[in-house]
Amino acid sequence: RPSLHHNNHTPNCTQQKNVTVQTQMATSTKQKKTTTTQPLNNTSPSCVLCVLVFHFENAPPRPPKELRLNKQEIGYYKALYTKHGDNYKSMALDIRLNPWQKTPKELKKKMTLYLEKYHERQLDLDAERKANAAAGLQSKRQRKRDKLQAAAAQRRAEAASAAQE
Repeated sequence: RPSLHHNNHTPNCTQQKNVTVQTQMATSTKQKKTTTTQPLNNTSPSCVLCVLVFHFENAPPRPPKELRLNKQEIGYYKALYTKHGDNYKSMALDIRLNPWQKTPKELKKKMTLYLEKYHERQLDLDAERKANAAAGLQSKRQRKRDKLQAAAAQRRAEAASAAQE
C-alpha cells in the first residue's frame, strides 16, 4: 500500500517503487472494485499527495472561458444601449429597462461584451428586417401571425352570419 503522506514532498519523490491504483468499474447491476499495482519510473512521484501535486503542476493551462449572452440578455442590453448610450449610471437607475437592478459596474462589463460581439449583428438583423418590410417580405413568424388572424376573422364572420340567420 502506498504511503499517503510523507514530509519531503518533491517532484521527484521516489519513496516507493509501486503505486496502488483503485478503480471502480460500473456494471449494469453492481459495482466492482479492482486494485492494480503500477510500477513507476524513478522520475515519477510515488506518494499520493506528490502524485496529485505533480499532475496539477504539470497540467496544461485551461483556455479562458468564453463569455456569452443569451437571447433575452441581448434584447435587454440592446434596449438599454438604444435608450442610454454609454451612460451606465442612468441605465442602473432605469427601473423599467433594468428590472434586475444591475449596478453600473455590472452593466459596463456586460455592455462591453454586447458591443464587441452582438451589436453589429443586431444592427445587421434590424437592417435586414427593414429591407424585407420595405420589399413586402415577411418573416415566418409574421406569416403565421397573419394566417392566425385571418382564420380568427373568418370564424368571427361565420359566427356573425350564423347569428343573423
